[in-house]
Amino acid sequence: MNDRRPPDDDPLLQRLGEQLERRGVHAGTETARALLERASAELRRGADLDQLAARLAEQACAAARRVSSSAAQPVERLIAVGASTGGPDAIRTFLRGLNRRSPGVVIAQHMPAGFTRLFAERLTQTTGLEVIEAAGNESILPGHVYIAPGHAHLTVRRAGSHFLTRLSDAPPVNDVRPSVDVLFESLAGCAGEHVTGVLLTGMGRDGAQGLLAMRRAGARTFAQNEATCTVYGMPRAAVRIGAAETVLPIERLAAAVLGEGAGGISPFEASPRSAVATGSFRAAVPAFGCV
Repeated sequence: MNDRRPPDDDPLLQRLGEQLERRGVHAGTETARALLERASAELRRGADLDQLAARLAEQACAAARRVSSSAAQPVERLIAVGASTGGPDAIRTFLRGLNRRSPGVVIAQHMPAGFTRLFAERLTQTTGLEVIEAAGNESILPGHVYIAPGHAHLTVRRAGSHFLTRLSDAPPVNDVRPSVDVLFESLAGCAGEHVTGVLLTGMGRDGAQGLLAMRRAGARTFAQNEATCTVYGMPRAAVRIGAAETVLPIERLAAAVLGEGAGGISPFEASPRSAVATGSFRAAVPAFGCV
């Protein structure tokens, strides 16, 4: 077997990357190199590079479809999270309390377009979960997290036994897009008691009415407590209108949502302010008014 690794500017490597991109497969250089190793014999015989790249890309896509169809199990429950100011650190802390068997998670975080993908990548590195910027029409899977892109509202719809993501470029709600209210209200309509809502730190009122709609539809609802919030605006608004069933410190929310240690929790339990941020994570996500 030829163990020479093709350089990054290898013509076939570049063609294969282009073919994968055309098919909607965002593969890294190492994945492309692994595909090329399978075709080393054809390369030595002087195969047409464009045709070979197209065939390898189609084989990769077919394999991905088989894995997806066999592994994709419809979730029975969902977790929906909304946040604004201070949200990146709070979301990271919350997600680190989940695991790959946890319900699928959808998140609306107030953040400018262009930075939500970076945010998702950093969360994948720091939480052990599969976190992506939602593109729309994804089947929501256990142990996966879908973050609203900074330019669109994220909503959820039901298709048979599956919940699917959907993006909307409708006007801002509560002066923001993505809006937590838009996400939560879509879930109140399609998921009812099969979703849990979590409203985290943030300025303003976005998410309060949506959380109330979820609670009225039978969902369990949680809010972060004042002591651990960067800004206790959105959770406060939810508490005032009776939208939050339970209020807890950020470090206890994940266990409560999963039903681990929820017994005896006071709806308005306070705790000393916790240092949920780490310098490395905060440095990786730009400090806008939404962070």
